[in-house]
Amino acid sequence: MISRKAPLPLYIPAVIAAGGMIIPLFYLLLRSGDAQGDLLVSLIMRPHTMMLLGNTVLLAGGVLALSLAVSLPLAWLTERTDLSWRKGLSLLGVLPLALPGYVAAYALLSIGGSYGLSARLFSLPLPRMSGYWGATAALTIYSFPYLYLNIRTSLARLDPALEETAQSLGAGPVRIFFRIVLPHLLPALLSGSVIILIYVLGDFG
Repeated sequence: MISRKAPLPLYIPAVIAAGGMIIPLFYLLLRSGDAQGDLLVSLIMRPHTMMLLGNTVLLAGGVLALSLAVSLPLAWLTERTDLSWRKGLSLLGVLPLALPGYVAAYALLSIGGSYGLSARLFSLPLPRMSGYWGATAALTIYSFPYLYLNIRTSLARLDPALEETAQSLGAGPVRIFFRIVLPHLLPALLSGSVIILIYVLGDFG
């Protein structure tokens, strides 16, 4: 029987990485301990802080919803269909990872407005993306590949025989998806969602 224990040298970089992540948290805890309790509570619970927290939660939820709406159909098309342009779709699905986030933001800004690309090329000026929807769109464009890659990998590992058996027993496509496919995709959905949440909080929080 093959041992599944990791070799000891592999623990060294893992411990170093974990230590690097814990040090900033440890520093914040020390600094917060120096502050007076009443002052700390008043700073955290003030209306402006609650408004910022609410905006961040709304932004993270919007980015997650849009990322799922883009990633799941794209992963299904590139993994479960025989489209002739699947490779091109796969490339588009990971291309945002090669671009800095601010490039997506500037691209969205350049589309709208009186002198944007839509006005110059098609004589159709569009509203310039800004505010909540602008930030949501920009962050979605940059972060949806994290979810797309996870979903596509899970679809590739899922045995098609499970779906074929359910279909032979009379189950329809919708029931097969929710009873067989979706439970197998849950780990990929959760891990991809956590990565996107961390990115949104780190980039905009």
